[in-house]
Amino acid sequence: MAKLKVEVPQFHDIVLDDEDRFYRKLESLSNLLGLLGHVFHRVELLDIMRTLCMRTSFSGKIDSFVLTSVAIAQEYVKIGKLDRAAVTYEQAASSPCIDVRNVTTEVRVIFLLRWAEALALTECTDEALLKYGEAMALSEVLTVPDKTAPTIVRARSRITALERSALAATVYGAIQLSRDNTTTAISGLMQALRLWNRALDTLTKLRQPALPASSSSPNPFQVSAQDQAISTDDKPGSPRLWDAMIDGLHWRLADGVVTTLFALGRLHHIRGSVKNSEFFTQKANELATSLNAPLLISRALAKEAEKELAIGHLDTGHDLLVQASYHWEQGPDVLDVSAAVTLRREMLECIDNKFPNISQANDLAWPTMNVNGSPHPASHAVAQGLMFAQDSDEDDEDDEETDMQAYWQMVKKRYRSETLDAAGLACPMVDLLPEHWTVVNISVTDDKQTLFISRQRARCEPLIFCLPLDRQGRREMGDDEEEPLSYEKAIEELQDIIRLNDETAKNAKDIQDKEGRAAWWAERGNLDLRLKELLENIEFCWLGAFKTILAEPSDSSVEALNSLRTKIDKVFKRNRVVPQDKKSHLRLRLDDAIVECFSNLSPKCRDEEIEDLIYFVLDLYQLHGAPIALSEIDMDQLVVDLRTVLEEYSAKSRGESTAHPDHHLFLALDKNLQGLPWESIPILRGRSVSRIPSISFLLDRVDLVRHQQGQALASRSSTGGPPPDRTTVDPLKTFYILNPSGDLKNTQSTFEPKFKDLEKLGWKGITGRPPTEEEMLQGFQRNDLVLPTLVANLWDVTDREIDRVATAVLSKLRIDGEHLDPKGKSTSGDASAVSVVQAVAEARELCKLKYLTGAAPVVYGIPFYL
Repeated sequence: MAKLKVEVPQFHDIVLDDEDRFYRKLESLSNLLGLLGHVFHRVELLDIMRTLCMRTSFSGKIDSFVLTSVAIAQEYVKIGKLDRAAVTYEQAASSPCIDVRNVTTEVRVIFLLRWAEALALTECTDEALLKYGEAMALSEVLTVPDKTAPTIVRARSRITALERSALAATVYGAIQLSRDNTTTAISGLMQALRLWNRALDTLTKLRQPALPASSSSPNPFQVSAQDQAISTDDKPGSPRLWDAMIDGLHWRLADGVVTTLFALGRLHHIRGSVKNSEFFTQKANELATSLNAPLLISRALAKEAEKELAIGHLDTGHDLLVQASYHWEQGPDVLDVSAAVTLRREMLECIDNKFPNISQANDLAWPTMNVNGSPHPASHAVAQGLMFAQDSDEDDEDDEETDMQAYWQMVKKRYRSETLDAAGLACPMVDLLPEHWTVVNISVTDDKQTLFISRQRARCEPLIFCLPLDRQGRREMGDDEEEPLSYEKAIEELQDIIRLNDETAKNAKDIQDKEGRAAWWAERGNLDLRLKELLENIEFCWLGAFKTILAEPSDSSVEALNSLRTKIDKVFKRNRVVPQDKKSHLRLRLDDAIVECFSNLSPKCRDEEIEDLIYFVLDLYQLHGAPIALSEIDMDQLVVDLRTVLEEYSAKSRGESTAHPDHHLFLALDKNLQGLPWESIPILRGRSVSRIPSISFLLDRVDLVRHQQGQALASRSSTGGPPPDRTTVDPLKTFYILNPSGDLKNTQSTFEPKFKDLEKLGWKGITGRPPTEEEMLQGFQRNDLVLPTLVANLWDVTDREIDRVATAVLSKLRIDGEHLDPKGKSTSGDASAVSVVQAVAEARELCKLKYLTGAAPVVYGIPFYL
């Protein structure tokens, strides 16, 4: 049986009634496939369209060939085939079928911008800058239709200009990202997002009045009744609404919005701004859902799943992946960026947004860069038709810049100049802080098995300990010994306590009789005890003897510390821990910082804590090559001898060494430890402790005080006087927000009369409703103290108990008519005044439930005084 031979018609054999319109239909389908995420199908269609451009003679075939080549290259970029994208651009640029002189300027601009983007993604920054510069120069000669042109023509011209500027901002962001300037890259993408949205808004305004109210929500992929009503026999050559909107332009613009949202989510994730990343990914998901684009929804859900999996929420991540059905990513790309680097990047963005430049309002203006790719300040003039603006002198500052603007610009300059290299780390920033401030960083490893804790003080040797959480369990453990407290057990216990706290708090309103209230308080008291024991166990099991790294510094003499070091050495020698051979050249000397740290260990501590000290010294001996036979060491005798040494040191130093009366400790906690109330572990309970993101944050606050006092900002080479150790605020310039949700009637009745009395002295505030944005702005701008803004609760507490804390804090800060007068005199500078941090610490003890309620409030920031 003869096979049927099918001959595929060639393009030159096809006869088309309207080649222009046929190509526009293919272009519209291509844009739709791009929006829906069908990469490979779109590449096949684009290849057909490019072949069609070479085989037919419709108008605009050369421009279409170039734009189709750009679209193919962009699809290669989406799937990571950057080399193939580069080859596509080079082939299009050197194609013998294309005469560059016949390509319109507008298309050449698009081609150069897209090529620059691909080059930036391959980190060919110099070449990308050149292409961007060529495109910018060409864009300057583009013309716009005059006012006599039809409305649709002018509108489409505006949309094209917005689209072109959005693309330029996107390329600018890619170039900045190739230079590891994430903050500026995000700024460029934000400009692009605004432009894409403006283009969509402009296109939407072209549509005829909306469908009747009875109609269902419009489907973006359904031809509207108005579109169906357009006659197919319009006069040739006249602009048609169909051509203006149904050639795929609206799909292309929507694709630009979605792509930019995903890019912003990715960059915020790289920078470590998880919340911002979630926001943009969610917005992309919402837009994809409104467009009914399954693959885009899948992509957005996959991105959300990445985040959940990265933070250990396996069940949630699995559910999201099931919803997504599949995703295009090769695996989680969440970068565990350190807090300091992340906050530095976020700070640069915040400073840029703090004082926006009016000249930056025109998003249509392309971002400019210096010859090395550095972003150029928008306030600098750019010569007409030039890409690279001339560098202006740094001393040419705006004379009308406010005092605070000058301060933030100096802070911005310092952040940009900071580098994490050996030379920069040789002069630690902590030396620029007051000597009675201590900074402690605590973090846990990804496997939750090891704790890292470090301590830094000005002009003191830093300390860092690596503490396995199960180290006590590794030692001899009898049958009656409990298993060590793991990270997972501690978090599980805390979560169970908080869950029961929430349940009992909600049930309080249903209890009426005396017996029920007694049982309710008994249950709450039991939870309070459980939390107290949990915090004690965290200190004992996790920190042990190394809890002394959190102790207040003392002014023990050098002689006293040397004597303690010598006695510790003698104990180990007497117990034959170290080699007794006279030929041994081993000379181990404990550092001063370590001796000072362990000098704070109480002689009444538990045996396991002294064992921590013993094993630490043994590890040092082994590290220096000393042979240690653990089986031959009498551990019990070592504990007894070292306890005797600690008792002698404590008795001798009692009354001689004193702590600084205004000492303050700052905690920088990693994300896995921030939910624990560290301020209430025994060694920190009642002390002035607050939380900060990094040491740079402290340095900013010190710099602000210096700037206000007319001093130079601190630097690693500062040689000036001592840094200011106190931040004072005017208590009369206070803005308060009381019961904004309107559901805390008892709280409002407790504080409203007091605050109303203080309004006679200058206080301003809002009661019983949330403030407007303008009210919040004015509150921050015109007042020194805003309540409540510095204190937050780690979990929900009952209003009456937390009101008791707030009342105590206000009393200790002397915020009342007795200590304030209309002339503004306060206790500023009074040595007996306490900071707001110390006031919160002392107020914890006034709670009926000293842990369930007292441990909940924590303070963020620096201690300030009234």
